[in-house]
Parts: sequence; structure tokens; C-alpha cells
Amino acid sequence: MSVARLILFSLLITALPAAAQLSNLRSKKIPANNFIKVDSLSMVPNTFFIEGFDTSFYTLDWVNATVTFKKQLPVDSVQIIYRVFNQKLNAVAQRYKYDSIQNNFIAIAPSTINKNEESFLNFGKLNYNGSFGRSISIGNTQDAVFNSQLNLQLSGFIGDSIQLNAAITDNNIPIQPDGTTAQLNEFDKVLLQFSKKNWELDLGDIDLRQDENYFLKFYKRLQGLSYQQQYNIS
Repeated sequence: MSVARLILFSLLITALPAAAQLSNLRSKKIPANNFIKVDSLSMVPNTFFIEGFDTSFYTLDWVNATVTFKKQLPVDSVQIIYRVFNQKLNAVAQRYKYDSIQNNFIAIAPSTINKNEESFLNFGKLNYNGSFGRSISIGNTQDAVFNSQLNLQLSGFIGDSIQLNAAITDNNIPIQPDGTTAQLNEFDKVLLQFSKKNWELDLGDIDLRQDENYFLKFYKRLQGLSYQQQYNIS
């Protein structure tokens, strides 16, 4: 044998184990019990075969790669041949589990709250109402997602005679701002309005509108500051 042929033969022998690993064809001997877990990967449908027995002897779950024998076989073990996918089709896809984050937050039962204590949000003499919520969403094919929601309305007087009106909305929803969801900025709104006698100051998300006159009608939604004041012309 020449040196070139000897080197080529050695390379082919070395590549055989790697080629065998790339193949999805599996052949093994399993015990003939009632329920058998065949593989950790999902099997390709219509590729499973038991030597010497047809499908009337067993039922197959190709997603979970399990075999259940419906009849008592006259042998202790059987030879099977099948093909597999490169992954388990119903595998759990998650980065965090609920058990790993359940101690990262504090929840107080309603029965343990003392009525004499101050409320969770205290704005003094201002009138306020709304809702405040925190939640965790979990699933077998998703990560643990922390959601928050805040809707708050304020009204009253600050200082000596400055009237305050406020509307604050902050919703943290698990939607990615891609595709057709182009108006996600409308979920977070902040509007602060200060007024006294003949002047008014608006801060945050404001709407500029002029529809009283016939000409130059417009409507614009902006983020910034708006100031209005009335003067008496004598």
C-alpha cells in the first residue's frame, strides 16, 4: 500500500465516528415492558419500527419518544429502529423558574393590614383615586415576566390657592414594539395641570386643539409645556 492510500484510509477511519454522530438514525434494544422512554429527543413520525412486531402490539408517542405495549410480548427485549429530530419538540423554553424568584417580592395578605396605619400612597389634602398593581406571568414555554400597572388621578389645591389636576398612567405590558404595534407610547401618559385665577400651566402629554374658529383648525398631541393666560384689554 502506498503512502497516499495509507493516509486516505486513516482519514476515512477517523471521520467514521463523526459521521455516525451526524446521522439521526438510531438502533437499540429496549426491554419489553409496559411503558418505555426511548429517547430524550422527539422521534420523526412513521420512522419507528420494532423488529418482529407490528403496530397492533404497541402505541407510540413520537413527541415525547415513549412506547406503550398493549400486549404481553413473548420476549424480554426487542430491537427498535427509528429516526429523531435535533431537539425535543415540546421542550420547556424558559430562563427563570417561579421557584427561583418567588422569594424576591413581598405580598401582604389583606387580613394582616392594620386599618389605623397610613395608606400605601399618601398625598395629604389632595383627592386621589386610581389603581396600582404588580403581577408575575409564568408559563411552560416562556420566562417569568413581571408586569406593572399604575393609573392615578389627582385633584386639589397646593400652596395657598394653586389648583392641581394630574393624570398619570404607566402600564408595563409584555408586548414588543415591533410589527404593527406602533402606538405603544400611548400606554404611558403623564399630565400635570396647574391653574390660578387667569393663568394655566400644563406639563407632560398635552393636546393642542383649535376648533372654535372656522379657519386654521388644528389638533396636535405633544410632549412638553403649555402656558395660557387671559388679559383684559381696556
